[in-house]
Amino acid sequence: MHTAFDTTTRFDHRIDHVWTALTDWDRLGDWMPGVTSASGPDEPADGDELALTMQRGDRVSVLTEWRPTTTMAFRSTTGPVAAEYRYELTRVDETTTDVRITGRCAVRGPMRLAAPLIRRTLRTTDGDQLARLRDLMDGRRSR
Repeated sequence: MHTAFDTTTRFDHRIDHVWTALTDWDRLGDWMPGVTSASGPDEPADGDELALTMQRGDRVSVLTEWRPTTTMAFRSTTGPVAAEYRYELTRVDETTTDVRITGRCAVRGPMRLAAPLIRRTLRTTDGDQLARLRDLMDGRRSR
C-alpha cells in the first residue's frame, strides 16, 4: 500500500471524548465525506465489520486494528482498489489530544495506472476528516 495522506490534528478535548466521537458510528457521516450512515458492533474487535452507506452505494469495511482510546484502523476494498485508514490518538495533556490519520491505498491490475490519481482523490476527499471531526466536537459547522 502507498500513503495517500498522513496528517495530525490537535483537539482541545480529553482523549476519551475524542475516542467516543471518533467511534460513534451513528455520527460518522457527520464528518466522514461520502458516508451517509454507518453501523458497527457495540464492542468492536479486530476483524469486525462496519457497514457504510455511501453516496455511491454500500460498502463494508473491516476493522484491522482496534485498541480502545488509542488506535482504530479499517480497510475497504472496491474492485481493484483497497484503502486503509488508520487513526492514532495521543494524549498531550489532560484536555488536549493529537489524532493522526494515515490514508493508504493499493490498486491492482490495469487500474494501477490510475493509482496516483486515486491517491490524490483520497487526499483531497478525506485529508480533512479530522478537521471536520474537531469542528463537530467544537460545535462549529463542518468545512
